[in-house]
Amino acid sequence: VYSYAEKNHLLLAEILKYFPLDIDEEFPITVMSLDQGIFEEPQIWNDYKNVLAGLPYTLNEIPREEFYQRTRGAYATIQTSDSRVMADIIIRKGFVF
Repeated sequence: VYSYAEKNHLLLAEILKYFPLDIDEEFPITVMSLDQGIFEEPQIWNDYKNVLAGLPYTLNEIPREEFYQRTRGAYATIQTSDSRVMADIIIRKGFVF
């Protein structure tokens, strides 16, 4: 699916409004951890954390290779127009009936 959303955190907020994640999932929201030598947290992560404030979810970080491995098994993928560094995110719903 392609979305013209230019700000992934706003799209995340809308997704969570209509598609709440299972609280039984250990890490329902995951980002790719920073590469070695990059020490400043990307602004998009703060935007994600602001969206998650007050919700029972936290932002989980995993290494690049593990992130790519998880994307291979994705049920659905949304491509957006957000070109900010480290804006990629995995949302894990759990079971959908």
